[in-house]
Amino acid sequence: PEAEVVQGTVTYGDIAAGSVADGTGAFAVSIANNVPDQENVQFTVTFTDGTDTWDGTFYMTCNAPDLGVEFASIDDAAENNNGLLDPGETVNINVNNLNNGHMDSEASTCTVTSSSSYVTINTSDISPGILSTGGSTSGAFSITIDGAIPTGTTIDLTFTLTAGEYSAITTTNLPVGLLIEDWESGTFTNYEWENTSSSPWTITTVDPYEGTSCSQSGDLPESGGESVLP
Repeated sequence: PEAEVVQGTVTYGDIAAGSVADGTGAFAVSIANNVPDQENVQFTVTFTDGTDTWDGTFYMTCNAPDLGVEFASIDDAAENNNGLLDPGETVNINVNNLNNGHMDSEASTCTVTSSSSYVTINTSDISPGILSTGGSTSGAFSITIDGAIPTGTTIDLTFTLTAGEYSAITTTNLPVGLLIEDWESGTFTNYEWENTSSSPWTITTVDPYEGTSCSQSGDLPESGGESVLP
């Protein structure tokens, strides 16, 4: 149960008409150590004078941690620093450990696992510590990608954050060894592009999506045509 009444009976004696009996501290309850944050627990109170009975209901809102863990970024500054996973690299995987609840957590631990045989986990767990109400901390796991992994293979990383009886889990799938054309060379020679259409593509620095360069299709005549970059 989410709550257990450990002291549920109190005797007030005679209560004069129009007066109020002070019941402060009369009852005691024990809240489960895994109760969900903001859970409303219902209590029923029964009053009796030995002859007549009156029932009343009230609710208690429980405060508790509400954990979360999320993938943040790839730190491969010690490798080629392109922010991606590549074969043979040893990188740090950055995560954010969150407490979205209304109560500080106990000391927490975050772990990472993978079902991929191409992944070696060098740092399997970290200790974010106590996560304060509404707070977050960052952490990093070191992993190594097998140099023999086929280009374009997706690897899975599962992160589990635990603090006492509370936990959160998330799985991130990341591609390895993607071939990306960013046009930063200023030419079409990085890959085997066939820029031979009647309206050739060009490389420009005007309004790139990212970086400083992008490719732009050629102008088409009013009579029609095509500008293709296969």
